[in-house]
Amino acid sequence: MLRATGWTNRELAKMTLYEGIGLALLGGLTGAVAGLLVVLSLGQGVLHGHLLAIAGAALLATLAATALVSAALAIPIRGLSRIAAAQLLAAD
Repeated sequence: MLRATGWTNRELAKMTLYEGIGLALLGGLTGAVAGLLVVLSLGQGVLHGHLLAIAGAALLATLAATALVSAALAIPIRGLSRIAAAQLLAAD
């Protein structure tokens, strides 16, 4: 629909990539915080002094997942850029 209103393939690809990265970061950080809270509540006293390492690992996992999502988005972005706007809007 956006291509029919004048958006270029490049603009659509950038928007799709930014949206995917934003959702991956939001989901990853939410999951990391929730996981840290569960670990802290279950491991009281066991994790004494290791909280920074665990938080670092959670942040690293979030960044790795975001990179994976960015790489995985390359396939649908390429596929969408090959479809004509008229074909997307045509009713089957």
